[in-house]
Amino acid sequence: MKLYFNIEYHAKPGEKLELIVHEKDSAARSYMMFHTENSLWKCEVDFFLNQLLTNISLKDERRNILREEFVLHHLSFPHNYKRVFNFR
Repeated sequence: MKLYFNIEYHAKPGEKLELIVHEKDSAARSYMMFHTENSLWKCEVDFFLNQLLTNISLKDERRNILREEFVLHHLSFPHNYKRVFNFR
């Protein structure tokens, strides 16, 4: 499942937003967002989980954290398909 994140955020030149996805029983994954027009930041994430916890961090040119959300965003997605596994 592809998830598209669009966030409006005003950053200074050289600063970047990073989307952090926290998974149960696994290390967090980070995805650098790209800047488009009108202070809109975008990111595409490909996941097959039905629940995600995310937050955003603002980083400088050296990838030092300038700001980070402390509250995690809980996203739930109902799956309407069956996974089929064949073991032979």
